[in-house]
This record gives sequence, structure tokens and C-alpha cells, in this order.
Amino acid sequence: MDKNQGRENRLNKVSVYTPKKLTKTEEVKANQLVKRLTGEKVDEVSYIVDENLLDGLKFVYKDKMWDFSLQNQIDSIVHP
Repeated sequence: MDKNQGRENRLNKVSVYTPKKLTKTEEVKANQLVKRLTGEKVDEVSYIVDENLLDGLKFVYKDKMWDFSLQNQIDSIVHP
């Protein structure tokens, strides 16, 4: 196995799904939230634009997902 590939697999990565590209200020706030949610040092944060999100953010880290999207809130009201 490639030495860099093994290191790549050990990185703590978070994917942040957003309905639009975030501003630098929004990225800073999202990074602060990532730190609070994970409670761990995160090596890499990837921002992924998902135009299917109406509003809000969705965070994926290891086997966890935090869904702060408007769609998730609507679904929890419609399907309690």
C-alpha cells in the first residue's frame, strides 16, 4: 500500500453539505460547529454544494450525520 494512501485513510475528514457556496465568514462558523459536534481534531473539511437542500447544513463525519437542513425539519413535522 502507498504510504500516502494509508495516511489519507487515517485523516479525520468532515463533509459539509450546503445549498450554496459558503462565504469565508460562513465557513469559519461552520468550522467552529464542526469542532463542537465532533469533539475531535478534524484534519479536513470538505464543502459540497447540494442544490437539493432548501436551506441549512448537513455534516457527515465517520459514521455520524448531523442534519440541520430545512428539509429535515419539515420531514420531522410531517412524519413525527
